[in-house]
Amino acid sequence: MSTPAMERGEHGGAALLAVLGTFILLSAGLLVLSAVTDLGIAAARARTAADAAALAGAGASPLIGGDGDTCDDARRGAEANDGRLLRCRSAATVAAGASAGSAVEVEVAVEPRNALVRRLVGDVRARAAAGLRPGD
Repeated sequence: MSTPAMERGEHGGAALLAVLGTFILLSAGLLVLSAVTDLGIAAARARTAADAAALAGAGASPLIGGDGDTCDDARRGAEANDGRLLRCRSAATVAAGASAGSAVEVEVAVEPRNALVRRLVGDVRARAAAGLRPGD
């Protein structure tokens, strides 16, 4: 027994197109989800590297027996966390009515692992600061 659809030569072509369309939409959704996830991970890695760089730089302060080379130590702290130190500023700070201390401000870049994110966004950057005051 044949149906009118079979007589016209339609043998499940619409179902195949629906399955193919669903597969394409799911693949695109997974690609977007992967890119967004990698961007979030890269941002967290950049914040971690920036925090480590700032703390390493502050740890180099002569106030606590460090060698005083804050930016070099900050660079090593960033690199230890897969980051690249872009900017480092080390300055003596004076709080109103307080003794002089030292502060380090850094900017670090991290390269996303996903090639699509690298191409669309480039490096992910983060900033951090750390400081010391004598007597704290």
